[in-house]
Amino acid sequence: MTSYNYAKFTEATIYKRSKKSGPHLVGHWDVIVNVEGYGNYLIHNTSKSGALAIPVNNLHPPWTSVRRNPVGKDKTIRDCLFVSGGAHTNYVSSELVRYIMGQTCVRTMVAIAEYLIST
Repeated sequence: MTSYNYAKFTEATIYKRSKKSGPHLVGHWDVIVNVEGYGNYLIHNTSKSGALAIPVNNLHPPWTSVRRNPVGKDKTIRDCLFVSGGAHTNYVSSELVRYIMGQTCVRTMVAIAEYLIST
């Protein structure tokens, strides 16, 4: 696992965008975190990859900032992936099952937001 996964956050913001496929009931929700010494990363859950973190320079617009999220002490990307339910899903071959095990993008964002404010 790369070293940015263990670096601490300095801030987090919840973002949303409309979905590119499937039913457009709730859109797509994610969290962008500023990782000390590494920059900004989007943490999200997809049916193809499960929960993961990508540098924001790989994002495709349009993303809209919803709100800044408080960040407790010693929060890391690695721990966000564990609380999202997606850190253990890469061994599952079905994209749909992997997405559901990762709790969908909305539940992943909620799990991460709750983790970030915990002490």
